[in-house]
Amino acid sequence: MSKEQNEVLEQQRYLLERRMYRLDPAPPKVEDINDYIISAVRENDLTYFTYFLHHYESRLNKRVYRFLLTEGIDRYDPLRFLDYKLSCVLAMLECLQNYAPDKGADFLTYAHHFIGNALLDCRRQEEAGSFKSLDEYKAARGIAWL
Repeated sequence: MSKEQNEVLEQQRYLLERRMYRLDPAPPKVEDINDYIISAVRENDLTYFTYFLHHYESRLNKRVYRFLLTEGIDRYDPLRFLDYKLSCVLAMLECLQNYAPDKGADFLTYAHHFIGNALLDCRRQEEAGSFKSLDEYKAARGIAWL
């Protein structure tokens, strides 16, 4: 492969991982992206979740990237980034099943803890001496910070 072809492939990979949930045409506009989640729950239709991801993806990318930098993973690896990002989306899908909009909390407020756990679980699985559970891993990380 030529240098130009490699650059084109890298650019395509970058766009894929950064904008994989971008919809064309754009979803219908709402005042708050939480409205998509409320519709997804009430109508039992994941199409609204894809609309939510269309708008939330850039914030999710930033959260994953910040986590990787905080963990000392400063060398950019597109496959690792995608693994972490997809784990977060899976965690949000699992949260969606138990989310009750009537309780008053926004979905992202409700899912914040679960997204953080998904990031930690990805990191736990990368560690050589893998821990049995996420709770055990969190406890060891807490001791390490002392």
